[in-house]
Amino acid sequence: ANFLNSLTSSCVFLALSFLGGLCAVGQPVSVLTLFIRGLGIGSYMGYFYLAHSVQGVAYSLLLIVPGVLVSVLALGLSCRESLRMSNRILCSFLRGEALLNREIFTLYLKKHLILFIFLVASAGLDCILRAVFSGIFHLG
Repeated sequence: ANFLNSLTSSCVFLALSFLGGLCAVGQPVSVLTLFIRGLGIGSYMGYFYLAHSVQGVAYSLLLIVPGVLVSVLALGLSCRESLRMSNRILCSFLRGEALLNREIFTLYLKKHLILFIFLVASAGLDCILRAVFSGIFHLG
């Protein structure tokens, strides 16, 4: 259950970023996706700091930060690729050229497939860390 929860939440943001890259005016979607993910992670960790003080900091460092770090790096790379693709589509549209050739779109798909694999690894890391360290913390 932890694995699927972690993977699903990250994949929603990856999908939003991916879809933003397929739109000529998708740049704001990509930027907002990364911003909202960061805001959510920050508020989640801030809650642990505020509610559980030192134990909340330790919990965050051991159980939240490692998996989130991998997923946020993957999302950041996805947003970068999304911005590039969206800009390419916009420039092609403004010049009246063909929107996408097959190679560019295939490369975009392959990059996002690799980023999805990173998200799977992040969810796996999150699941392993929770199994190993969850007994240490008794947050109530």
